[in-house]
Amino acid sequence: MKYLNLAISPAKADRLYWLGRYAERAILSLHLLRRYCNADIDSDSHSPLETFATLMGVPTDALANGNFVNDYLYSTENPSSVASTLAAAKNNAMLERNDIKTEVLAYIELAVNTLNAAKENNSGVFELQPVSDYLLSFWGAVGEYVRSRAVRNILAIGRCVERLDIMIRFGYDPDRVSAVLETLESIDGAELALCDPETISFLREKSFRPETSSEALAKLNTLFAA
Repeated sequence: MKYLNLAISPAKADRLYWLGRYAERAILSLHLLRRYCNADIDSDSHSPLETFATLMGVPTDALANGNFVNDYLYSTENPSSVASTLAAAKNNAMLERNDIKTEVLAYIELAVNTLNAAKENNSGVFELQPVSDYLLSFWGAVGEYVRSRAVRNILAIGRCVERLDIMIRFGYDPDRVSAVLETLESIDGAELALCDPETISFLREKSFRPETSSEALAKLNTLFAA
């Protein structure tokens, strides 16, 4: 993780950044999957779930046998699944528990445990709101219990980058994308030394048009690369 003038190790910064991304990815994945499952129920012609998979950039093999939703939610062999995303978030949170505090880690563990119980009960995506609630509580706990500004900022950067990634993929309203860009730009301190005004301007220019959104995604996902 390339940060300038930051009194924190690159390995620690990387884990915190990806903890922020994975936690937000799980929240948005569940939200969007519910939306596209609703659309799939009402669709007679095309497959909204195929659209979801394509936009999310995940394998579509399970669509053929009707097992896509279950696979995307629970498969530990699918690196794109919600289960794999939460497992990665928990691993990073465990390694950084001294900085994020046990009160914050607990919400990631609750989300993982709730998802595992749902898998045992063969629960559908519409029954997984508690998982989303625990992850939202995780972000609330970050604000309350994490005392280090550097740690909070790196987590926030990961959250913003993940939001932008998914919003651009799914063609969110430009005003909503701009709001997240403004949040990213406003995070103070050396943590954002690589996200200069020129980069923000590039993202604003490229994010809102389908023909250039891939350029925005490529730039976004190299901003804080190692």
